[in-house]
Amino acid sequence: MHFTDEELNQFEILKERFKEHCEPKKNTTVLRYIFNSQDQKRDEKFDYFLTDLRRLITDCDYGPLQDSLLKDRIVCGLYEGTVREKLLQESDLSLEKCINICRVNELSAEQVKTLKPEPTQSVIVDRIRKGKSTRANGEQRSAGNRCHDRQPDRAVQEISDCYFCTYKHGKGRCPAFSAKCHVCGQTGHFAKSKKCAREQKTQSKYGKSVREVEVDDTRCLTLTF
Repeated sequence: MHFTDEELNQFEILKERFKEHCEPKKNTTVLRYIFNSQDQKRDEKFDYFLTDLRRLITDCDYGPLQDSLLKDRIVCGLYEGTVREKLLQESDLSLEKCINICRVNELSAEQVKTLKPEPTQSVIVDRIRKGKSTRANGEQRSAGNRCHDRQPDRAVQEISDCYFCTYKHGKGRCPAFSAKCHVCGQTGHFAKSKKCAREQKTQSKYGKSVREVEVDDTRCLTLTF
């Protein structure tokens, strides 16, 4: 760092030169980005939020637009959307008016909280107990329904000596449902079942009654005298 004889005799010039040498050169773009990214946090007091914005905007070199841009950042960065709506409804919103509205709304919200009684410990315990009781009753009902589904009435569900197949099986599970009878040719029963047309009698050429039956899937003829 070099100084002329004239600069050595002027304190302000020396002060400015030392300041330029010691302080790092600031990046205005980065500082403005930080300022415009600042938002109010949940439960953060408005005055704390405002103080941070005022501190950040001093290094942004906005000049005569500083108050206007500070107001815009307050509106955009507020945590409460209801307060933002009130500010946007103002046609001639200034920085001072914006700050006053935010402070009044914050104060009103705090007063409402103090007037609204907080639930006591006993009330909270009662609510927890009621919730547990309701869930327990619902689980018991669900368990009872599942047990009922798993244990059907056997007398109703099982059929013995089926009219269509002569076997014992569950309701709706007859093996002859789609089977074709070898005696009468109809579908839905076995030849040895009661449904069949009584062992289909036919007349032989000798005038005797011939009955065609099926025993264990084997067809045979019996003569009746």
